[in-house]
Amino acid sequence: MDRKKILIIVRDFVPYSFTLGGSLRVLKLAEFLSRNNVEVYILAARGEMISYFGYEDKIKQWNVTYVDDKLQYLLTRIYNDKKKGKSLVQKFNPVLYFFKKLIDEFSIPDRGRYFVKNFVNKAGEIIRNHHISNIFVSSPPHSTQLIGLKLRKFSLPGKLNIIVDYRDSWNTTGIFAKKNFLSRWLSEWMEKKVLKNANWFSYHSPAVLTKINRKFFEINYKALLVMNGYDAGMKDMITPLPPVRNEVLTIGHFGSVRDSINSFRNPARFFSAVEKIPGRIKLVFYGPADISPYWRSRLAAKLEIHPAVSHEESLRLMQKMDLLLVLHSQKEGADEVIPAKFYEYILVEKPILSVGPKDMEVSRMVTQKSLGYVMDIYDEPMMIQKLNEIYTDWENNRLVKYNRDDYPEFSRQYQYAKILNILV
Repeated sequence: MDRKKILIIVRDFVPYSFTLGGSLRVLKLAEFLSRNNVEVYILAARGEMISYFGYEDKIKQWNVTYVDDKLQYLLTRIYNDKKKGKSLVQKFNPVLYFFKKLIDEFSIPDRGRYFVKNFVNKAGEIIRNHHISNIFVSSPPHSTQLIGLKLRKFSLPGKLNIIVDYRDSWNTTGIFAKKNFLSRWLSEWMEKKVLKNANWFSYHSPAVLTKINRKFFEINYKALLVMNGYDAGMKDMITPLPPVRNEVLTIGHFGSVRDSINSFRNPARFFSAVEKIPGRIKLVFYGPADISPYWRSRLAAKLEIHPAVSHEESLRLMQKMDLLLVLHSQKEGADEVIPAKFYEYILVEKPILSVGPKDMEVSRMVTQKSLGYVMDIYDEPMMIQKLNEIYTDWENNRLVKYNRDDYPEFSRQYQYAKILNILV
């Protein structure tokens, strides 16, 4: 029997992705499908090197094609220059900022649309040369979905099995929705075409489907909830550590944060609450952490910042924390927020501190499954009270405990089996 084949199309992929979290869903899907005798091909954008995050050997064994992409090159170059302490733009320029926002507003759905043609041509070549029927297109950026829309011309009607994958909503959340009427109408028209063109629709959080059904049309019949999950295959890499607490209450965060007014992971409100806690407490950040001198100075010894590390190393470091932090600061769209790190935290069996708007989906899951503690980032008195309660639990060795084996539905293997079942 011939092996099934799949082409995974994603713009951001290691080593040209700013964080591992942005690539992990498709990276682990490729790994899972390969182990289940599926021939996997990946198409992604090439930019300046960021990091392989420990996956270089594995990726070089796969059929990965990178398309030279001016946008990806520019974005990764800016990112690398910022890490080195230099910038293409030396200081804030309100005129340039205005024109950037104008370009973003009228680039529908985003700036990636101007570079779709190269992806379509290369994808068509891969499909023809390797006789591929299954196409998995993951977004954001949502312009990536236009590739799948255009690929129908490379096959007979009905030949391609196109799976549209949302890691975030498109027009049903304020993060990506356009502000002016014309841009919004065109973007919504595009999304409807993409959804109608899809054979299957996979999504990471329950609220995503609810919003689409309400705004556009009912697509339950071809929709699959495929959460991110933890990789159960990595359990053997985790050596259980003795249950000894740190000398100070240590709260770890893995992934990007930025204390900017436009950031949806702005820790400033949380920092303000932590600053008011008299006890011994320390926040430790691994990954791109753009924290201003203001907060670095105010928190001083309570704040520790480190660069990103490999996936395996991050799991080892997570084990050394007393508590692991999930943080989100934007109200709109919080009802669908389940960061990939949430599942990694479950893998290492550490109590989770979810800090965000009160309707944040991951906070609901932490409460429902008794995985840790929840705070409303817009209620400082509540955050201070909860931090004091956590501190007391820590002092008395009463922090929340749980066993990951009680949550097999949160494994990637369980979730990705749903994709395996719909391949042709």
